[in-house]
Amino acid sequence: MKITEVHIKLVSNPKEKLRAFCSVTLDNAFAIRDMKIIETSKGLLLAMPSRRLGFRCPHCHSKNHLRAHYCNECGSEVLQTNLPTDETGRLSLYADIAYPVNSSTRDLLQRTVLQAYMDECRQSETMTHHNEGEASGGNRLTSSGHAGNEDTFVRRNVTQDRPVDGDSFGSGIH
Repeated sequence: MKITEVHIKLVSNPKEKLRAFCSVTLDNAFAIRDMKIIETSKGLLLAMPSRRLGFRCPHCHSKNHLRAHYCNECGSEVLQTNLPTDETGRLSLYADIAYPVNSSTRDLLQRTVLQAYMDECRQSETMTHHNEGEASGGNRLTSSGHAGNEDTFVRRNVTQDRPVDGDSFGSGIH
């Protein structure tokens, strides 16, 4: 597996833990979108795309979030049983949509994306200093080469191979 493209979109609020959104393309054939780069107490973390879990009301069948005690649509009281929990017993509110199956793939993905993020941060600082003298309100050239108001970084032809430690994603398909 090769990571052939990495897209980084920086988040402008430095007070937030969310630093950037990113997408990757694998083997010029498969894209993973909506990954997040988050600042934690231990450093940067690559969070995989996920969706919020919910359940359907037994009365009106509308969707509700897991912590709801009453239905958002009909207002009836909802008794919740068999709620999903993690290994520590905490309620699982989100489920991953896409994720690496083994640690070597996760390490490769995280290392490649975080390197692209650091490159984009350096590029963004350089462009900010370069554009300080320009008139405000105009579009500036982003690091992907497009004129616009948003910083988007595209790193093409990334050649990172996954270390071999068995078959690809445990599927037996190569």
